[in-house]
Amino acid sequence: MEDAKTRLSLERANQGDHFSVLEPAELPRRPSSPDPLMVMPLSLFIGLALGVGRILLAEMFNDCFYTLEELSAATGVLLLGGIARITTEMDTRRMKRRRLYWAAFSLVVTLVVGWALVS
Repeated sequence: MEDAKTRLSLERANQGDHFSVLEPAELPRRPSSPDPLMVMPLSLFIGLALGVGRILLAEMFNDCFYTLEELSAATGVLLLGGIARITTEMDTRRMKRRRLYWAAFSLVVTLVVGWALVS
């Protein structure tokens, strides 16, 4: 409280600090950051690295057997036969649609992240 009174008395006595503008502020000619030529390749590299990492993680935790030999080697049991997978036309369309959705989702995420980094 006393400090505020001292400041007030100094200002009233016109003994406070005086500031003056030496040069007026100027707008920059171009933004200082982010640099789009550096951000876009960097975001592309990061996106590819994340995609490859996701694929590797998915493969590491995939415990499916695709051939009879893989199953026989994992179980140590001699197999007499297997049941073939029957893929219908609807299954094929569903898989294609799912791939298209994932590709569109990945593209949107990449564009949003790139836009956020550039902005």
